Amino acid sequence: SFMEIANFDGQEYWDNSVPWEGAMITYIEAVVAISDAKSVRFVHRSRGSELAKFNSIHTASVHDIYRGLADFGGSSFWVTAERSQMVHYTIPLAIDKIRVWAPRPSIDASLMASYRLFRSPFSYGVWSLVAMVIITVSSFSVWFAKKGSNLNTWFEAFHSDHYRSGDFKKKIKVIVPVVGSSIMMNFVYFCTGGVSFDLLSSLPYKILMVGF
Repeated sequence: SFMEIANFDGQEYWDNSVPWEGAMITYIEAVVAISDAKSVRFVHRSRGSELAKFNSIHTASVHDIYRGLADFGGSSFWVTAERSQMVHYTIPLAIDKIRVWAPRPSIDASLMASYRLFRSPFSYGVWSLVAMVIITVSSFSVWFAKKGSNLNTWFEAFHSDHYRSGDFKKKIKVIVPVVGSSIMMNFVYFCTGGVSFDLLSSLPYKILMVGF
């Protein structure tokens, strides 16, 4: 049998007349000495493996074994998914212990940090578009509120004698809470899609639901 070694890619590597030596060579020769193998011949990987365009000469060497050009291979091979689909690995001779050190992240519980976390899903342009859509939908929801519907409270607010007979300031006092309630409701529906919004609840409770 013969074995393929893939640690070098220079001119000497391709010259089989140059004696093979090194820790891996010594190890394989020692294994052969206590095994049933009669001999082992060390060869380089095939020239054709370069045409396969592998991203590693080690993978190219494994591919030679997969194609039957070598019986087995020995080198500082990483066990990758691509190579494992070609050949079977023995127990590793050595394992590289790799550790990644990273600084412990600090926790910022400030109001500005919470704001940045809230707006992070979208850019300012997208948030502006979302705000325009929410305000538009909220305005139309108030404008087209019908009697007897789930928006009956808004309908009653604009059709009450207090609103119709009131002056400009009194009408503003009615419009602002109703439109504000509509904006908060659509905002909650947009951001959560699951938290119910009680139109008959108090203003502090509605603000609390928006924050939730």
